Amino acid sequence: MNRLTEKTKPNMLLTFACANMLILGGCAGGGGGGSDAGPTTAMDTNSHTVASDTPTSPTPQDDSPTVETVPAESDTPQNDAEENSIMVSSTSELESSTEFAFSTSYNLPVSIDVSEMAEVPELLVICKEFDFDGERFDIRYNDCILKTDLVDGVYSGSLKLTNDTRMLVAALWYYNAGKEPLTVAWSYTDQPEGFTIR
Repeated sequence: MNRLTEKTKPNMLLTFACANMLILGGCAGGGGGGSDAGPTTAMDTNSHTVASDTPTSPTPQDDSPTVETVPAESDTPQNDAEENSIMVSSTSELESSTEFAFSTSYNLPVSIDVSEMAEVPELLVICKEFDFDGERFDIRYNDCILKTDLVDGVYSGSLKLTNDTRMLVAALWYYNAGKEPLTVAWSYTDQPEGFTIR
């Protein structure tokens, strides 16, 4: 049995070496970006042989389709600032206009006045985590941004919201345990000036 092992050792080493070369050769190349300068290659035009300073390996073919990006034509005229735009090499070179707001949040005025209703709600809850099935809201009350009493059906205040908050839902609760809350949705698109319920 030792003789068989001694005979197969060179074959196993050769197989292992070939497998490694195939694996390493398959990993090389393939358009990884970066510099266009690759290994230098010289061609002798008389003998048609190629001399290279790197070992040759099969080059994988890129079967992905070529996509050409065509800029869209704009109906708006370009101003001088856009035509003379400057390329920057680091973020410290960036400049912004004085009108640009770097703020990550905004204040939303909230004004509730339901004092004219026949039965006045006593509790206001405003949440940003909810689902809507087309008929009713499924509000996640564990993560609400405001829970407060209404004084005679009135509340006035302000909420500080992150810029990604674009929808809220308010639930106006009655102390009458059998009555469902009045729910009203707010959208930044429809009411950017504030959340008002009358």
